[in-house]
Amino acid sequence: FSGSGSLQSLSIDLSWEFCGPLNPTVLDVRALITFFVSCHALEKLTLRISKCSASFAFAPNSPVEMANVASFNLQLDECGSKAVGALLTSVTFPNVSSLKLLISATTDLYIETEFEKTRRKCQRIIDAVFPDSQSFPKLEDLQFTLRIDDVLSPCRGISFPFSRIPTLRHLTLTTLSTPLVLPRDVSLLP
Repeated sequence: FSGSGSLQSLSIDLSWEFCGPLNPTVLDVRALITFFVSCHALEKLTLRISKCSASFAFAPNSPVEMANVASFNLQLDECGSKAVGALLTSVTFPNVSSLKLLISATTDLYIETEFEKTRRKCQRIIDAVFPDSQSFPKLEDLQFTLRIDDVLSPCRGISFPFSRIPTLRHLTLTTLSTPLVLPRDVSLLP
């Protein structure tokens, strides 16, 4: 990718918004990672993925390290946890100190089983973003927004894995229509 080596800031919007139910909404992780590898000077990354349900099978020998990225804005709108997990196990961000994370989902049917299905989907995405404490080892500033639209019935809360972000210093939490379960034991907070 000629010229991408000097990019310091990059915003990518991958949307399958207008794909119909018969068209696959599949993320090509290999192509995205191949592009990321060419962005040696990248310091600030905004990545928005919408309506992506799966990804092509791709398992690099070792994850690609985005060592210069310090600021990451990740927006996941109506995504599947397998697509998110495939991407985030293929690339690491060892020096990200600031993360803006937006996870949004919609419940179309107003029955309790659909609310619970959407809640579990969002929980799996959070767990895919933060699988362990090495996911973002230098993360100090987190702005996390969780939005589940059209929830008219109370659903069980979603828990956030604070123990997987041991360096966290500044936290902004925003939830819309969904309770976020915080640890009862304050010592579990960073």
